[in-house]
Amino acid sequence: MLHFVEPEHRLTRHWPLLLGAALKRAGQHQDFWLTLTWQDISASTLLRYQQLFNFAAEHRPLTSYFLPIQRAQLYCMLKNSFGFSPIGLIHTQNTMRWLQMAPTLSAPLQLSTAVQLLPSEPEQPLICQFSSYLHPKLAQFPADPSELPSVFLSCQSHYLLKRGRSTGQSSNYQAPDPASAVANWQVAANAGRQYAKLSGDFNPIHLTDITARLLGMRQAIIHGMHTVATVEAHLCRSEPQISMLDAQFKRALPLGKNAMLFQQHVGKGSVWQQDNLVLQFEYC
Repeated sequence: MLHFVEPEHRLTRHWPLLLGAALKRAGQHQDFWLTLTWQDISASTLLRYQQLFNFAAEHRPLTSYFLPIQRAQLYCMLKNSFGFSPIGLIHTQNTMRWLQMAPTLSAPLQLSTAVQLLPSEPEQPLICQFSSYLHPKLAQFPADPSELPSVFLSCQSHYLLKRGRSTGQSSNYQAPDPASAVANWQVAANAGRQYAKLSGDFNPIHLTDITARLLGMRQAIIHGMHTVATVEAHLCRSEPQISMLDAQFKRALPLGKNAMLFQQHVGKGSVWQQDNLVLQFEYC
């Protein structure tokens, strides 16, 4: 697998990445991995994140680390080796896990991200997997990114590149009794734009109904990680620290709609929009 190391590159500005995403055209894909200098979000951005989702000021949410990780993912999508346009990709799954706590995030750290197409049949959806690892700065790298030493944090994200015939929701899911919901909320009409300004993810499907329709969507939908962050904020009211959060996005959650959170078992739960299963998650 090709490996690129760009220690001096900085991902501090959204607009160059957004412009690059808008201009990127599909081409020949080749799996690769990329190592960048770790660039965490600023203290002011973290504060805005905590305020948006009502996290305690002294709490650093696990999902907040996805903001710089996703920025690195977008940079990977702009590489010539990534053979697809980033515009309109749909986030279908995300798993974040602390493997060991970093001594300090101000120490020299690197973020390595492996980009791989998952095996797929012709009639099945085409998924690209982004596996990111936060680790100490290295002078030499292993041949396989999964063998990186002393990884502090891992994040695995799946993005839908091409729909298949069997992407619909399974009929085996039965909606829970709304009375058993442990939380409910309405996704604000401007929530997609709010989160885009915070995260830098200005995918048009999340902004307005007009921009979403340009990409074949019936209406604008909220970012999947916005829903996951909302779930984490609720869980943190009873859990001191979430060290693993695995989210599978089952159906899009439109802007302006109501959502309900259920916890069926310890360490497991789901989010529903009426009778539609939006998200299944596990945590510890």
